[in-house]
Amino acid sequence: METYKIVCIDIDGTLLNSAHQITEATKETILQVINDKQIPVVLVSARMPKGIIPLQKHLGISEPLICYSGALVIDRHGNKLNTRYIDTKMTQCLLDSLAAYDLHVSLYKDDEWYIEQLDAWALQERDITNIEPRIYSFSKLTNGWREETDGTSKILCMGDPEEISRVLQVLRPVYGEEVNLYLSKPTYLEIMSKKGFQNRSHSNSAKRVPTETKRLSGYW
Repeated sequence: METYKIVCIDIDGTLLNSAHQITEATKETILQVINDKQIPVVLVSARMPKGIIPLQKHLGISEPLICYSGALVIDRHGNKLNTRYIDTKMTQCLLDSLAAYDLHVSLYKDDEWYIEQLDAWALQERDITNIEPRIYSFSKLTNGWREETDGTSKILCMGDPEEISRVLQVLRPVYGEEVNLYLSKPTYLEIMSKKGFQNRSHSNSAKRVPTETKRLSGYW
């Protein structure tokens, strides 16, 4: 029987329960994997680092973090191991397209969350993640990013399921070759770099731990 060398765990809806908490049973199981079986555990999520680090500390995990579904990989000290941005031009094109819909839009870059107004959707996300967003004009923000030649780590759209579904149907044929657009839940549309998608990104983390990536486990 083959022994797994790394366990990668998704966070929302997997590691966390419906109350957005880690149960004691889940924690005990993970600690058994880490301490008894000596298997590294890597947290993988579409969240920003601030939304993952407290969970990592709670579990006593020291492995790299895979954030934004692989668009950002950092070590336990916060050093960037890998980055994949949606470039500024594409970010602006997406923002222009999204402006036609009744949605909340958030922009994320590295470990910052930007919004243009603190509406009900932003408040909901703030309560889930315990992270305070920065209120900022997106036009000023993208102009600054244009000078830095980077872009955004993630665009999050929140809205009624019907509107979210409509947006996905319109945007995917137009931008699907450049970015990944997927529903993390019926009211959340997440947009990230095509190069950093979660189901392929764990190999970046695997380079930082002593293992054969072909023996990397699937998600819990």
